[in-house]
Amino acid sequence: MSSNQRVKAILAGLFLVFALVLASCAPPAGVEVTSARIQAWVGGPRDGVEVPMGQVPVLCHAFARAGVAQIELWVNGAFANRAVNTAPGETYFTAELSFQATGPGTYVLVCLTGDQDGETVRSEPVTVTVSGEEAAPTATPPEIPTATPTSTEVPPTATPPPPTRTGVPPTATRIPPTATRIPPTSTPPPPTPTTPPPRVVITMFEVSKTQIMWGECVRFTWRVEGAPTAIRLAGEGVGNYPDFRDKCPTSTRDFVLEAENEVSTDSESITVVVIQPSPSPDDRTGPSITNVNPIRGGQICTGTYCAPADRSLDISATVSDLSGVRSVELYCIFINGGTQPEQYCGAFVQSGGNNWVIDYTPPPSFYSGTIKYRIKATDDSPLRNVSWWGTGYISVLPGIG
Repeated sequence: MSSNQRVKAILAGLFLVFALVLASCAPPAGVEVTSARIQAWVGGPRDGVEVPMGQVPVLCHAFARAGVAQIELWVNGAFANRAVNTAPGETYFTAELSFQATGPGTYVLVCLTGDQDGETVRSEPVTVTVSGEEAAPTATPPEIPTATPTSTEVPPTATPPPPTRTGVPPTATRIPPTATRIPPTSTPPPPTPTTPPPRVVITMFEVSKTQIMWGECVRFTWRVEGAPTAIRLAGEGVGNYPDFRDKCPTSTRDFVLEAENEVSTDSESITVVVIQPSPSPDDRTGPSITNVNPIRGGQICTGTYCAPADRSLDISATVSDLSGVRSVELYCIFINGGTQPEQYCGAFVQSGGNNWVIDYTPPPSFYSGTIKYRIKATDDSPLRNVSWWGTGYISVLPGIG
């Protein structure tokens, strides 16, 4: 090979390396690395270029939201080389892989990305043509003879190096090529199939009774398959295990079970009929309220030096009803120079049998005056009948302080 041919080969090799470095700076046109979970693309050589025979370097880029595990180079549908990411948490990874071009012809290059979850994806194929000539070795620059110095010495002028292009991502450690020789072909590798996630399905939804009397409860039972991410019964979030829930409806209604996952939804509905009882004459009146104490003469002390026992007052009453007593409540009117509207003052608690009691303390803002009170009782029948007792009086006296 002549000197001119050797220099041309050197320049062609340098141009190929420079093209690979430029290609590593950014993905090809139309590739957006943040638009998918996992991607792969060939950074160089470009599609359609001609490369010399022998070791051919290929720049492979990878992106994966779950972290890049490795990059593989496939040539003409056969595995050629691999680079493992030593920093598994990184989402972007670049490696220069090479293969042995054994003869002239067409070679189809594909980069394959694998992420930490085991998912893989292939890049768009890049086709290169291998010429019949082997790449020339890097030549040693010829020695330039030194001119005869003159009487006046001129210091040599240093030629500044060309500026380095910034923004090039780091290249992973290069993996030496395998000994497998790849014959040229024009057939691209087949795409890797992906398995879709399963659909969510309600396989069972039952209720212990579809018709009940008012006051009864029922148990709903269900089972869902397909890795559900959410399950709701009558709008309330529930789990798949345990797969039951008790409900006590007071009127006829539909209960809907809904299930969903990332790809699908499913729902089932069951109607529960509630039979309302006919009220008897005894259920049309409110509870009986008797034996209220105190009616008059009750006193409450306010101020710094009042005894703790005098700061509140127990009010008791006997409340009964054939259907049961649901609640007993105290309502108050505060009188101190003027009269305020009646307001709720608290709930009685059952102290045994039909006896109900409340330990009442007036609000701090009312430290002197008279409290006029009434008692409201509600039965436990479907009609929720109400009766009132009134009126009692409590004196609020300021203590010393």
